[in-house]
Amino acid sequence: MAAGLAETGANIIGVSASLEASGSAIEKAVTALGRTFKAHKCDFSVREALYAFIKSTKAENGTPDILVNNAGTILREPAATHSDEYWDKVIEVNQSAQFILAREFWPGYGSPWQWEDHLHGVPANLPGRDHRTGLCGLQGSDRATDHGAL
Repeated sequence: MAAGLAETGANIIGVSASLEASGSAIEKAVTALGRTFKAHKCDFSVREALYAFIKSTKAENGTPDILVNNAGTILREPAATHSDEYWDKVIEVNQSAQFILAREFWPGYGSPWQWEDHLHGVPANLPGRDHRTGLCGLQGSDRATDHGAL
């Protein structure tokens, strides 16, 4: 995705809990195309780290034109074995961080479920398999609220 955007002329800001500060394969691919790449290491399950990333990104770059939010986590074992602490981490990464990033970068643009409606059912953050449940959770919360269930 980043290389494809760089091919069209975009500079890239990459963020991940495990992204190398420099020298990553994606950085090499982006810079080989003549574009810039800035790496940020951030654990989206840590709310303070998420807000620090948002603040530094806005200060250094302003508001990004495109947000491809592909963060997600999953424990590959039966849900019955998940501790409450792990479940909290899953929700923080897969739901809360997605919402906070979108809200903080584009505060006047509405909500994730409105973006999906606006785009005729195609989620604006293009979630991957692991975090479709995160987006569904946001949609479900919205629908439940509309029907007085929450």
